[in-house]
Amino acid sequence: MKKKVERLTKESEKWYSMYADTYMKYKDAEISEAFSTIQSFREECEAQINSIKMRKRALKAELKSGRMDNITYQRTLTPLNKQIRELEFRVSTKKYELINKYISEGISYDTIESYMNKKNNI
Repeated sequence: MKKKVERLTKESEKWYSMYADTYMKYKDAEISEAFSTIQSFREECEAQINSIKMRKRALKAELKSGRMDNITYQRTLTPLNKQIRELEFRVSTKKYELINKYISEGISYDTIESYMNKKNNI
């Protein structure tokens, strides 16, 4: 029974892989555009996050040097942390929107990402 389940699982994975590959090729232009939009958006958000992290480091240096008290530090730090969480949430929301567009077709974000990486030789 266990061997039969393993065999059927392998066969199922093979068929899914073939289906996903064919579907991706069929919808290549649409998927490529959506994926590149998400990648660009993610890169923009990561740049903003890195900028915020640099500000956080500068704040910490000011705190350690004594130019800023702990209360002011915390009041300044809290909105920065909130901005980072907001940007990360926006990126995951964009990914979720892409997933929802293709989930009814049985295509996951990981499958799309893998296809695009293979297509772009990454």
